[in-house]
Amino acid sequence: MAKILQEEFGSLQKITDLFGKDCTSVEERKYIGYPGMILILISEHQAPGQKFIRFYPYDKAGVFTDTLTTPVGRITKTLDTLVLQSRFDTKYLFSREYNLTPDAKFILELRAGILD
Repeated sequence: MAKILQEEFGSLQKITDLFGKDCTSVEERKYIGYPGMILILISEHQAPGQKFIRFYPYDKAGVFTDTLTTPVGRITKTLDTLVLQSRFDTKYLFSREYNLTPDAKFILELRAGILD
């Protein structure tokens, strides 16, 4: 189990190696550009004390029911971005600016189990 440290809304922009080369897998590619909820979590068992991100994409058509979970790594933030650099030297770049309706935010929080 992991503990939620922070909840944000944004979108996954790209996944690169340390040199900026695209290294998005076919499975991860479907998440690029969609708005959603970004949960910053801290591992309590597998990698105690290490942070990772779980991304819940939002699609009005209800296409997404799954999530993207990053490996553990170091998280850095700027005013409008959030970057996780994994221990495998992969960078996950998220935009921190995305206008979701209150209904969309509510749905995402329900999906993530934040609201009961």
